[in-house]
Amino acid sequence: MSNNAIRTALVAGYATVDYPVRLPQPLSGAATATIEAIQADRWPRPGGAALYAGRRLAMAGYEAHACVTVGEDANGALYLDACREAGIRTAYIRRCTAVRTPWCMLLYHDNGQYTCLIDRGDVDAATHSAAGLNIAGIDLLCIAAGTPGSNAALLASVADEAIVAWIAKRDPQSFPDWLAAGLARRSDVIFCNSSERATVEAARRSGMRSDQILIETRGAEGVRVEQGKLRFEVACDPLPVRDATGAGDTLAGEVLANLLSAGLSTKLATSGLEFAVQRGVAAARELLQSRSAQ
Repeated sequence: MSNNAIRTALVAGYATVDYPVRLPQPLSGAATATIEAIQADRWPRPGGAALYAGRRLAMAGYEAHACVTVGEDANGALYLDACREAGIRTAYIRRCTAVRTPWCMLLYHDNGQYTCLIDRGDVDAATHSAAGLNIAGIDLLCIAAGTPGSNAALLASVADEAIVAWIAKRDPQSFPDWLAAGLARRSDVIFCNSSERATVEAARRSGMRSDQILIETRGAEGVRVEQGKLRFEVACDPLPVRDATGAGDTLAGEVLANLLSAGLSTKLATSGLEFAVQRGVAAARELLQSRSAQ
């Protein structure tokens, strides 16, 4: 993808390292449960929206920054290495001796659902305010699950003409009602899955942009796109993978890269918006295919 000028994007949230496992049976009471490691030879694996979405923005030729906090530990070093390998800038990454780099245990159930267990590593308490960060030149601000105070400060300081995207999550600690409402009012683009849609709709009751784009991923049923009265769906072919971690963030990063390519406008023709989402679906599929082949 060619750009007339380098555009800058900042993706904010938690930096995590992930441990995906399969949980063949539901947890019940005080008992020992058998789990099956998924790609145990790749543990721990750096993750989080800043890495997955930022990678697609960097691949498209944009100046992509991760705005996260990591500890001065092995997992923090692993995460920094992954960002550099992906071409993601690290100037906005905060390294702190008082925290552990967050990590997640991702439990994939046989019914297609999953449970995310996150150790935030005291990042929320130790992260300094983002109010002092200079993001005046940022063309795209993408906010994912992370420290609420830091994300709120970024949202308050981003330029009016910048695109703001929200990658929603059913995580009230990351998105308390007041922050979710603010994101709903300001965001040009919102990404969610079917289980997160109710959270988004509750936040949008306090107001939303008239041209706001909502992109809802629905697993094997494809992707639903809404903007005002516009409604359409993009199909996807399901893949037999047990670990879908990062697929939604990857889709978001690719869609946003295409919006930047369109000139920082969310007022696209239907064909342009559909193309952007199709590219996002293809990027997510590419990620999942890489795992099914391993």
